[in-house]
Amino acid sequence: MVKEILLLGTRVGAPWHPLGAVEAEIRDCLEGQGPLEVTDDLGRLKSLVGLGLLVLCADEWETPLDDDETGGLLGFVAGGGGLLVLHNGICFQKRVEFQALVGARFTGHPDAGPLEFRSVAPDHPVGRAEGWTLDDEPYRFEFHPAQEATVLYQYFHEGVWHPAAWTSKFGRGQVVYLMPGHSAASYRHPAYRSVVASAAGWLLAGSPR
Repeated sequence: MVKEILLLGTRVGAPWHPLGAVEAEIRDCLEGQGPLEVTDDLGRLKSLVGLGLLVLCADEWETPLDDDETGGLLGFVAGGGGLLVLHNGICFQKRVEFQALVGARFTGHPDAGPLEFRSVAPDHPVGRAEGWTLDDEPYRFEFHPAQEATVLYQYFHEGVWHPAAWTSKFGRGQVVYLMPGHSAASYRHPAYRSVVASAAGWLLAGSPR
């Protein structure tokens, strides 16, 4: 059975990350994974029945999800759906439920620049990419105390290795967060393209542990 993919982003009014700047590259990363629907309608979250994978790339930091949108999103993942959160897609963290779902909250970032990435989970299906370097925003995070996240990749910045990607379980579903994605160039990098594609494929397959 072919599972459908929904990509949710922000086309108009995005303060930093308009979907149009990266949509073509994300489409390329997801090519061949299944039928793809792209939307900027947050109301689509209220009903995700029949969906196989939700990809969040929205830029809505000041727009909290309403109760129906939050309930639809949490219910989808808890029921066994896959959630792939790309870079700024962590923006819905004004809802504490979303923080628990994704496993962490964004706390800020220094200026963008060249970052070195490495795998810290080479045995995981999403953690097998070789190390790479690209220019991106060094997002910082605080992990949720009630969620158990498995870090897949780290990036090196200011003398310290920081989490760059992780996976966590929520109900019967699975979440993958990937930090890179500030610009289209990130999604064009061959190593990162393979990470996005492998994360999508793993989540669509039911993400067995």
